[in-house]
Amino acid sequence: MRKFLSMILTLSFATISNAYDQYIGYWQLENSRNIMEIYKNNEGTYLINKSVEMSIAAPDVESKHYKLEKMDNNVLGVEDTLTTIPLILSHNGSTLRIKNQKLFKISKKSAKPIIENTVACFNLRIEYLEKIGDLQISTFLKNIKGNNEKKIEDIKAKYIKLQNKVPDCNIYPEFY
Repeated sequence: MRKFLSMILTLSFATISNAYDQYIGYWQLENSRNIMEIYKNNEGTYLINKSVEMSIAAPDVESKHYKLEKMDNNVLGVEDTLTTIPLILSHNGSTLRIKNQKLFKISKKSAKPIIENTVACFNLRIEYLEKIGDLQISTFLKNIKGNNEKKIEDIKAKYIKLQNKVPDCNIYPEFY
C-alpha cells in the first residue's frame, strides 16, 4: 500500500512539474515574423525571450528575457507593472495566448530560417542607413545636391536588390 501511495504521489508531482514544460519552445506571433522563446534555465526558472531575432541582432539593446511566474492551474504568467499576465496554453499545446495576442508553437527547425532572415534584414537596414545617412549629411552640409543625389539613388537601388534576396525583408528605402 505504501509503495502504491508513494508511486501515486511521485507521478502527481511529475505531472505538475511537467505541465509547465509544455510552454518550452519557440512561439511565433500570429501574422508576424516575431519569434518568442520560452525556456527553463539551470535553476529550473522559466524565462521568456520576447524577441529572439533582435536579441541576436542587437543584444545590448534588445535582449529582454523575462522571468515567468508559476500561477494556479499549471499556468505560467509574466509580471506586468501591477499584475501577472497569464500565458494561456491551448489543450493541445499548439497555441498560446498573451492578452489579445495569439502565438503558434513552431519547431526549432522552422524558427531558425525566420530568425536568420530577420537578423540579416536588420543588419542590412543598419548598413543601408549608415551609407545613405553619410551621403545625405554630406549633401546637406556642402549644399551640392546634384553631386550626391545620383549616389543616393544608386545606393537605394543596390539595397532594394539586396533586400529582395532576404525573404520578407523591407529596409524601407523609400523613406530615406
